Formats: sequence, C-alpha cells, structure tokens
Amino acid sequence: LATMNTSANPVFVARNFMRDLQTAYVNLSDTELADRKKEVFKNIPNAIRGFWQMSRGDLKGEWAKHAREFRDAGGMVGWLDHYKDIGERADKLKTLLADMGEGKGKLAKRTAFAYWNLIEDANAAVENGVRLAAYVTARRNGMSVARAASLAKNLTVNFNRKGAKGVELNMWYMFMNASIQGTARLVKAMGNKNVRKIIGYVIASGFMLDLLARALAGDDDDDGENDYDQLPEYVKSHNYVLWLGRP
Repeated sequence: LATMNTSANPVFVARNFMRDLQTAYVNLSDTELADRKKEVFKNIPNAIRGFWQMSRGDLKGEWAKHAREFRDAGGMVGWLDHYKDIGERADKLKTLLADMGEGKGKLAKRTAFAYWNLIEDANAAVENGVRLAAYVTARRNGMSVARAASLAKNLTVNFNRKGAKGVELNMWYMFMNASIQGTARLVKAMGNKNVRKIIGYVIASGFMLDLLARALAGDDDDDGENDYDQLPEYVKSHNYVLWLGRP
C-alpha cells in the first residue's frame, strides 16, 4: 500500500518534489552548505536529468556520471528489497529470469514491468535530484565523498534508515518511519537560529493565509458558518488554499 502511494504513483512525483524543495531549503541552513543554497537549487534540474539518465543506463553526460558516483557512495535513497536469507533472494531472481523468457503471458508481464520501472525511475530521479545537487555542490566545495554522501542522504528523510522496530511500527501506521525521521531532522535543524527564523516565517505566512482565506470566503447564507471553515482539516493542512470566490 505504501509503494502504491509513493514510488508506483505518478502523481507522487510532483507532490513529493515540492515537499523536498521546502524541506531541503530549511535543512540546508543547518549544514556546511548553508551559504550555498543558491548553487544547490540552481543545479537541481541538471541533477534530476542526470539521475534519470543514469537510471536508464545512459552514462554519457556529466551529471549522469555524478549520479553514479553519488549512488556508489551510498547517497541514493529509494526502495530496497529485503530478504530473510540467500535462498529467498535466489528464488526471486529465478522468477525474474523466468518472466524475461518467451511464452504465453510473458509479453504482458514484461510490458507491465517496463511501465513499473519507468514510474519508479522517474520517482527516484525526483527523490534524489535535490540530494544529488547538494552532493555535487559539497564535492565542488572540497567535501569528501563520504561526508558529501552522508549530508545529501540525510538532507530530508532517509527512507533507508530504520530502527529495530521500524517494520512493526509501519505495519500499524503507514509511513511511521518517515514521520519520525522527518520530525527528528527538523528538531535537530532548529538548533540553528536561521532555521528558527525560517520556521517562524512559515508559521506567520500560514496564519496570514488562513486569515485572508476566511476573509475572502465569507459566511454561508444557509448556516452562517464561514465557507473556509467548512473545508476538511486534511485539505487545509495539506494544501495552500487560495480562495478565489464562491462556486
């Protein structure tokens, strides 16, 4: 279910990219690249394109080579398969090899896998694009491969890091691991005064946007309740609501 809502969901690409941009901007203020934000964000389009090329097997471009170095250094964040033993891994490989052969239904399977891989590669490129841009910026400013990869991987949520009870917790609450890590990373970043200023601006802008929306919405003619207040809390907490008038 988590996979269908993230790496296998085409809509997730745009939504996740917007979140990553905002989170990276805040967390960069708590790293050695605090004064290099402009350089990092300038490189994001090239980084996404390079990571996509690397994922599809094209290593001719400069940024595709950066992406491979970044991946080999352990900076890449993405979906990992877990197996209880080597036997289970071997069975999985046999199934994949069998699906690649000829036979009834194999073409449909290969087509489905090709589409699945296309979506996953697109999500991986966006998911790692901001991180790759930070990695390359760090390397160009003299940081070691290991340190740059660690900084980039933990810039937002490191999905490959899990606690001892991570699997069990995710069974009861989807994305529990990501929620805990995101909160922990933000709390750590708030030790920096510049991060506290940014968060203060975000809170103030949210407060003002809420007031503006309520003022523009007006009260409902039937029950007298403000139209903006009648929106579901989920909609208001997960979106920028710009009130343009009554339907």
